[in-house]
Amino acid sequence: YAPEPEGTTLAPAKRQQRARQSGAKKSWPLDKQINFRPAGKPSLREFADEKKPTSIDQKNALIVYYMTETLGMSTASISQVLSGYSACQWKPPAHPDSSLRKTASTLGWIDTSDTKAITITHAGKAFVEFDLPTKTATSA
Repeated sequence: YAPEPEGTTLAPAKRQQRARQSGAKKSWPLDKQINFRPAGKPSLREFADEKKPTSIDQKNALIVYYMTETLGMSTASISQVLSGYSACQWKPPAHPDSSLRKTASTLGWIDTSDTKAITITHAGKAFVEFDLPTKTATSA
């Protein structure tokens, strides 16, 4: 048995530590140019209070719907969706890009094939217009 030279036992631990730190958290600046209180139309906050979304998926769909249908924007970016969360004073998702892709892939309410140009789908429009607020079962 030959002892290892001094310092070699720390190398694997340092390599592991470096590997864990490799993924820096992404950040998106808020888009401060969007007017979420347009004249003659409900504000995003008023629209959200009326529709009462409860999940992140519902909030994602509602914000993209509002931007495209009410504000007349052709698409929305991740930064713009996060600006909608801020306007409603909602806590944004920890990983907004993953959250939006999940809403698109599992529910089909939005299209994130280009995350710089997110759109609402027909199913998403129908959901926001007809299924929000979510109907609760009433006991008679």
